[in-house]
Amino acid sequence: MNTVGAAVLLGLGCAFWLVGHRRTRTLRELMPPHLPSPPSVTFVLPVRGTHLNSAANWVAQVHGHGYPGACEHIFVVAEADDEARLLIEQLQKDGSLHRDKLRVLVAGHATRTSQKLHQQLAGIRASSSELVLLLDDDMLLHPGAVSWLAQALRDDPSALAACGFSFDVPATKTLLSHAGCMLRLIMAIGLTGDTASGDVGKAWGGCCMLRAADLGEDGPGSLLFHWQDNGYSDDWILTQLGKRLGRSIVNHPAASSSTSCATRCSARCSTSTRARCTCSTRTCRPSAATGPRLRTAAAPARAPTSH
Repeated sequence: MNTVGAAVLLGLGCAFWLVGHRRTRTLRELMPPHLPSPPSVTFVLPVRGTHLNSAANWVAQVHGHGYPGACEHIFVVAEADDEARLLIEQLQKDGSLHRDKLRVLVAGHATRTSQKLHQQLAGIRASSSELVLLLDDDMLLHPGAVSWLAQALRDDPSALAACGFSFDVPATKTLLSHAGCMLRLIMAIGLTGDTASGDVGKAWGGCCMLRAADLGEDGPGSLLFHWQDNGYSDDWILTQLGKRLGRSIVNHPAASSSTSCATRCSARCSTSTRARCTCSTRTCRPSAATGPRLRTAAAPARAPTSH
């Protein structure tokens, strides 16, 4: 690499660091909102297998969110003998995870939609709260993020969903890896709308809160109607449905979540495709170039079993 190239790279890295440092400082100054009579929330986490940070992530998602209202947590697996279910039971036995309001649901294998969506649907149908928060199992929530999302939906009754922003934590502590993660975050924010007002208009399935009242199955205006048959991308379908219905997807700057680059793409991704791979429940798939079309026909769903 010549001197000019090195200087440009160093300059970009410093710029990204300054932007990230300023954003981090701003987030620390934002206190979680006070929610009088906070609505109840069900956390739905579709999981498959375990990775290095599974135990720490799940304990943080269950005990570290800081939400003042009533919460329940539903982990959804495909099979009863999944490693994730065994780990959750072990964490409950040693006291790392509580047993109250936490359960593991066995959804079976998907036949008409993606496996992640199939497991999410099982968790949604089993929920009993006013709000449902869909989380990827490798997400680490910013303190107060759940309260910010709930407040965003309360402030805008017409909003279809409230979502966080994702940012990657580099697996290696080098200037280049940090610059790459910051560039991804800046591009994602810059291409998704006016973040100052929360008018983003693009959903992110890794951290997405919806009202239970909007999760019925009564025709083309329902999100579950489109998710349950031939669904592939949860966030793209949600984004397109919001546009069709004229309902916003709000995104508060404080409701951000981090994930490790090392755990977000599992070993199943080849070296040549890892840069464009998005992962859900440890199953890697190429990123979709365009959003899916919304379907027009409904179909019944398989009933999950609870353990």
